[in-house]
Amino acid sequence: MSKYSLTRQAEADMVGIARYTRRQWNETQEEKYIQELFEALAQIANNPGIGRQYNKLKPGLRIKTYKKLHYICYRVMEDQVEILRILHAKQNIQQQIAKLR
Repeated sequence: MSKYSLTRQAEADMVGIARYTRRQWNETQEEKYIQELFEALAQIANNPGIGRQYNKLKPGLRIKTYKKLHYICYRVMEDQVEILRILHAKQNIQQQIAKLR
């Protein structure tokens, strides 16, 4: 498996991360961080078992920590990995996961 897709919520998370990074640092840092984040998503797609399982929160949910700052929440589908959310470590993960369909 090496394909992944982002839900609308995950896309919005990515945009928010990019905007925040640009405001706090600069465009160069934003581009670097987002590129590395996309590389982490590709790594998950190539090795879907890399994230820890959280079936108690949501059946099939896996979470991979990214640079101790973000949690990549995803599930393994038949032919791809679906990235559900990319949450900041300070967010309430349980509350955000509960909102997922």
